This record gives sequence, C-alpha cells and structure tokens, in this order.
Amino acid sequence: MQKKLFSFILIAAIIMTAGFSGCKKDETPAPPTSSDLMAKAPWKLSKVLSGGIDVSGLVTACIKDNLLQFNIATPANTGTVDEGATKCNAADAQVSNFTWVLDPAFNLVTISGNAAILPGAANTFTLVSVNDTEMVITQNVVFFGVTQMVEATLVH
Repeated sequence: MQKKLFSFILIAAIIMTAGFSGCKKDETPAPPTSSDLMAKAPWKLSKVLSGGIDVSGLVTACIKDNLLQFNIATPANTGTVDEGATKCNAADAQVSNFTWVLDPAFNLVTISGNAAILPGAANTFTLVSVNDTEMVITQNVVFFGVTQMVEATLVH
C-alpha cells in the first residue's frame, strides 16, 4: 500500500512539474531603441556622400580615425570622442566629452560640446537609420564655403 501511495505521489509530482513548466509564457524582449543601438559600441566614420557622390577622400585622416561613443547608462546622454591615432591638432585632448539628446519624433540628434562628426558640420543631425553595425546620419556641412547636405555612414 505504501509503495502504491509513493508511486502515485511521484507520478503526480512529475505531472505537475511538467505542467507548470509547460505553462511558462514565451517572453519576447522589446526591440532595442535607437538610443540603445547608438550606445552599443563606439562608431567610426566609414563613408561620406554629398549629392550621392562619395566624398570620403575629402575627409582628413585625423577625422576618419575618431571614435564616437554615445552613453545611455549613468551618466545618461553623455559621450566621448576619442581622437584616434591621428589628431588634427596636437594640442587637442585625446578624449573629449559631449552630451547629446535624441528627439525621436523627428529623429534629430543634438550634440553639445566638442564632438563634430565632420568638419564644418552643425551640432544637430538627422538620424536616418541605425542598426547593430551601421548608423547613417545627414546634416548640413560647409565644404569649400558652400553648405551641402551630407550623408555620413558610421560603423562599429
């Protein structure tokens, strides 16, 4: 009799364990936000287009090797620009700090501080797209005295 009772309790426990673990809901994590993707890793300039023409060759090496890091953790909405191996001005700090704000309604990012992505660029740019490996922005840039809409691609 005890053997049958023990077997019954053991079978009931197995069924209940299987039943409870089978009821667990599959939770899909929320997709990362633009801010999450921007802050994932440092960004480096990859390509610059103006009027659909690749003008990357006009950007100096001291700008191309800069690393731009956006932070969303403490302190939130801050970032750094690392000058990389080549500095445009030897007197510049190796790392400069900036703050930034993303306006999701208009996909506008405003940077305050010494963090120009391109020479002659405004401190507000439009975030065209961002994913795990690539960020595309547009902004008005003055090249040779002429203001042009430029598209810059940054990569990790």
